[in-house]
Amino acid sequence: MAASLSPIRVRFEHPNLATAEAWAKAPIEPNENERSELKVRIKALLKAQDAVLVAHYYVDGDLQ
Repeated sequence: MAASLSPIRVRFEHPNLATAEAWAKAPIEPNENERSELKVRIKALLKAQDAVLVAHYYVDGDLQ
């Protein structure tokens, strides 16, 4: 199950630019059951492809 995207309105300000608004699509946070299913699927895909997932400290803890 892929995480769906939900459009959100983002307001940002910059000292050298005028205040602006933009639309962005941010992933909807999966519930605990979906999160568990995603972890199992990711582990299976990594094993099937003999791959590793490299993540930095700023990446979500579940992926680290």
